[in-house]
Amino acid sequence: NPAVFTNLYTFRINITDDHLVQNASLAINGSMFNATRVGTTNNFEANVTSLGVGSHTYTWTAVDPSNNSNTTASSQYNVTPAGANVVFTLNGIATNVSASKGSTLTLFANVTNTTGTFDIILNGPTIASGTAPITVNNTFSAAGIVNVTAAFLGNQNFSAANKTFTVNVIDVQAPVFGGELITPANDSFFPSATYNFQRTVTDDVLVNNVTFQFDNVNRTATRIGATDVFEANVTTLAAGNHTYRWFARD
Repeated sequence: NPAVFTNLYTFRINITDDHLVQNASLAINGSMFNATRVGTTNNFEANVTSLGVGSHTYTWTAVDPSNNSNTTASSQYNVTPAGANVVFTLNGIATNVSASKGSTLTLFANVTNTTGTFDIILNGPTIASGTAPITVNNTFSAAGIVNVTAAFLGNQNFSAANKTFTVNVIDVQAPVFGGELITPANDSFFPSATYNFQRTVTDDVLVNNVTFQFDNVNRTATRIGATDVFEANVTTLAAGNHTYRWFARD
């Protein structure tokens, strides 16, 4: 005392009489439970079920063959909440996972030793709530680390409990090249002091860097303002045919 909530509680007491204890009983919260003698000892015990979290008042009463009886003073028995056994999986496994951006994962939450409600939480906001077991299919549309939590809200006899895993959402989409502008234009007459190459480059997250390779020489292209256009300049360019390529990373 105090005890953690369970489905069965056993109360035991030692009772003696100058002749014989004929029977004993336990009264708890106004309900009566018959007690049985433990072997040939003076100990008597009673089993109690459906005793919820809280403070409970109980007394013992014993009667001998002459119908003499005695009742104990009231005592308090306290029951505290039990821990919930929470099961939480991402695509069937209970661990941190990695997934490509745009992937849909199945989030499953259950509690095995009671009933109740779950909140499914992603990086703070609740995306779903429901009675256990609960299944949510969620698409992870942004790259980065996402904390996924199954929050059991608890009930009268079981404490609230959480389980959290992380999803490492990986960006697998390469940058995309768009339109190109060359000044002066291709097949222009020689000479020009500076040749300016511009290329639109987009990405679903962010273009990290762009390289312009001209005649096997790499140059770092720079972003023009806050646009998706990158440029590189080439000088002292001789007449003739030249090759170039663009490279981009996110």
